[in-house]
Amino acid sequence: MILRNNKGLERSFEILFEIENNKRKYIIYRDPLTNNVYGGRYEEDKLKVLNENEFEFINNIVEKFNG
Repeated sequence: MILRNNKGLERSFEILFEIENNKRKYIIYRDPLTNNVYGGRYEEDKLKVLNENEFEFINNIVEKFNG
């Protein structure tokens, strides 16, 4: 998938999973260039930075996957 940040830069990412909560869509993805995993809120065809509460929410879900 190709995602665009607030600066308008587009990059290709490997989507690991998507979460929908309270009419918001969150994307957890892997950057194929660095192999790092990131997350963000997907709004208006752009990926936005998570606030502290959203980060904790996503982090708790990922921890449950790890068991």
